[in-house]
Amino acid sequence: MTRTPDFRTAPGPIAQSRIAVAILTLTLLCFSLPAFAADSDLDGVDDAADNCALAHNPSQIDSDGDGYGNACDADLDGDGLVGAADFFAIFRPCMGAKVASRPECAAADFDGDGVVGGSDFFTSMRPSFGSSPGPGPGAQGPSFTLDDISALSCSGGAPDDVCSVTAAPGLALSTVRRNVSVNPDSSGFTMRHEVAIPTPAGDILLSESELIVQLAGSSPHGGVETLRGRSRLPFPTVGFLAAADVTRQPMVDVGLDLGDNLIPTADGGSCEDWCLDAPIRPERHYFFFKAQAGFEAEIAPITFSTPGGSLLMVLDPTDPFFYVNGSVEGMPVGKNQDTGESEDASGGLGFGLSNLGLIPFDPEQTHGDVPGIAPFDGHFVQEASGPLGSLPLSLEGTVVYDLDPDDDGDNPFTPVEFVTSPDLHYAGNGVLSVGVPFLDVFSLGFELGSASVSVEVSESSSHAAFTGFMYAGLDSVLPAGLPIPINPQTTLEASGFLGEPIEDSFYYMRGEYNIDATVLGDLLGMDLNSLYAQQAKLRIDRNGFLLEGSTTSQIHPDIALGGAVLVRVWIPTDGSPAYIELIGDMMVFGTGLQNVILHVGTDGFLVNGEYVTPLSRIAMTGTIDEFGPDLTGSALLDIDLAEITGILDDIADGAVCAAETVSDAALCGTEAVTNGAVCGYETVKDAGLCGTDIVHNYAICSVEGGSFKADAVLCGTRQITDAAICGVTSVWSGCWKDACKWGVCVPYWDPTCALKNVAKSCTVAKECCETPKSCTDLTKPRTCQQPKTCVQLTECQSNADVPQLDVRFTAAIDLQLGVSGIGGSASATLNGTTLTDADVVFQPLPEVCVEVSGKQLCLGF
Repeated sequence: MTRTPDFRTAPGPIAQSRIAVAILTLTLLCFSLPAFAADSDLDGVDDAADNCALAHNPSQIDSDGDGYGNACDADLDGDGLVGAADFFAIFRPCMGAKVASRPECAAADFDGDGVVGGSDFFTSMRPSFGSSPGPGPGAQGPSFTLDDISALSCSGGAPDDVCSVTAAPGLALSTVRRNVSVNPDSSGFTMRHEVAIPTPAGDILLSESELIVQLAGSSPHGGVETLRGRSRLPFPTVGFLAAADVTRQPMVDVGLDLGDNLIPTADGGSCEDWCLDAPIRPERHYFFFKAQAGFEAEIAPITFSTPGGSLLMVLDPTDPFFYVNGSVEGMPVGKNQDTGESEDASGGLGFGLSNLGLIPFDPEQTHGDVPGIAPFDGHFVQEASGPLGSLPLSLEGTVVYDLDPDDDGDNPFTPVEFVTSPDLHYAGNGVLSVGVPFLDVFSLGFELGSASVSVEVSESSSHAAFTGFMYAGLDSVLPAGLPIPINPQTTLEASGFLGEPIEDSFYYMRGEYNIDATVLGDLLGMDLNSLYAQQAKLRIDRNGFLLEGSTTSQIHPDIALGGAVLVRVWIPTDGSPAYIELIGDMMVFGTGLQNVILHVGTDGFLVNGEYVTPLSRIAMTGTIDEFGPDLTGSALLDIDLAEITGILDDIADGAVCAAETVSDAALCGTEAVTNGAVCGYETVKDAGLCGTDIVHNYAICSVEGGSFKADAVLCGTRQITDAAICGVTSVWSGCWKDACKWGVCVPYWDPTCALKNVAKSCTVAKECCETPKSCTDLTKPRTCQQPKTCVQLTECQSNADVPQLDVRFTAAIDLQLGVSGIGGSASATLNGTTLTDADVVFQPLPEVCVEVSGKQLCLGF
């Protein structure tokens, strides 16, 4: 239920008769004083007669009769100064006393409510400590009035009219005019008694307040620069917190500041004694509260409390959202996995509540193999230090709760409905401790730093996903005594899923591992090496431990890896044998095998792979022990010879020729020879060698108009440097450009035209040149593609007399891989007849060789 402040109620109960007297006094003063009479504290008594000119005290109570009213007179011993003697000798002995029964304590009742209590100490005794009482009648008031203050907006000039101030964007304060006074030094104004903070869900009340507002430049036209003061700690009994029962509400120091000044920096500095590690935004303004006393509130079944030693709180009224350093008891977060009973969250270092559910959760870690950790907004945030409900998870960090993720209106603050239809989503960041309850054989637990965890609770089940990093204590991550020791070598990236039933849970750990295969080597009597696994992922579930990654390590001295191969380690929990597997291409005792599965376990050293030839993939299986390998495999060769003997004079199948060079590309099925380099000769560039025609007639080389082919380069010949190549012995000097006609040089009748010998460096000129004798036909290729010296080879014709037989050749081949390498034997038949002397050879290629009709026939397999 939203409470509406009653600003018309004076601090503490006041008898009706005294109120009537005060009103009468105020009425008389209004009629008897001039219109310009000053009343700085707006208590209805002019400053000239007011026994507390700057403290609102319409009752004018002066219990000790020294001329100063109780409201501004904490000098109880009358020595002119408020000090320790006033507190220890008089005030403290009167704490809790009722004035009616102990009249000697009347002067200590500064607020006139008939009881000496905390409000008297916090609003009068403590603020005036070290100062003199008063000021009394005739005190000089401030230089401006409330109506001069631009930041203050009042609905009217009467004492009961409401005045409000916007302290920061979205943050306002309001109270009645009689609770507001201009500061004596004209630096701003003060709001006292009951002050309201408006929010979208209703007003939050600050009771017993004294809030001093400092204006920028101490000018009545300046905005709010600072706000400091005292009040009771507010608890937002609005929205779903309307049913809150506040049982302990201490006095607190109050202030207003930017979030950036209220949260610690990375080095823990900047906010002095106001530091609060809360989920607030640096750029927003917040009210903050500090006390040296405890706080308690309850919304059954949930209770909130703070340590008795200190209290810090921030408030954002735009939501409203508030955050307190304290603890929470009774927040239902799941069910016990064994009993099925509801489990509660407890403990913590701080908590906060958002009426609109606007507290952001952003996971610090989103890596890993488990989905489900995503940002969301929640209603409740807690600095947790303890278990996360019934699951084997414990967090030291910050948790955000969405109290109603399915928006059905049920939440932990509606306990009856929530019990019948529980739904809750919460997630956190921090240091996460993880248990492994689904392993019966091994005891295991670990801690993750920089972790994020997400938990979802429904009517039928609860489950959690997490991810984080395992930084230290890597040697204790996995339990001791594993049949194959697995030791992390780097920081691990961990993730996991916990759910119901708990047996379906699993964890992943990614990183680098050392796999101690020497343990298996000792068991098998073999010299085995440890393996280093990169990019490895370890899965842990109820069935056991499965590690998969890649390695370049050599597990055995006579087994070489063909690059990085897959490594797999399996340690079951049912008592069956553990093992290591390497999967990939390997060189096993000098023989290359592909797709090898090398299995090393307590039950032996097993090998499965493939021996690959140009025509076959032969499965090889067996074992390796201290004496070496024993692998076997078999293949069957089944050929219809009619398909390979249908040749007139020779066997043209390159496989039959056993890699001998075949001269005719068409017969061997290879590409045609188009370059002399293929046959080992240089490319022929002389057209004459290739059989192209030599042009002796210039007309063949002519260009447009039948003119001479004057540029030898266009004819494909080289630059002419010898006159003999041009077919002339001399040229005429001084000839015209067109003196070269019909292929000869005609002398000009100019007597200076003389016959000259052609120099060796003579270049064929366009002006006068016979067609070069070596000019080739441009229609012929300049580079010969068929080398003249590429002759047909006859090496493949040795079996030309093999008859064309309609018979079938079969061979059963047995391979063995031992210490000395690969070997084999074969039994062959030709058309059902067993052939003798069938041999298996491996150089240059794997073949079965037999003798047929006096000729040796070798067939690849």
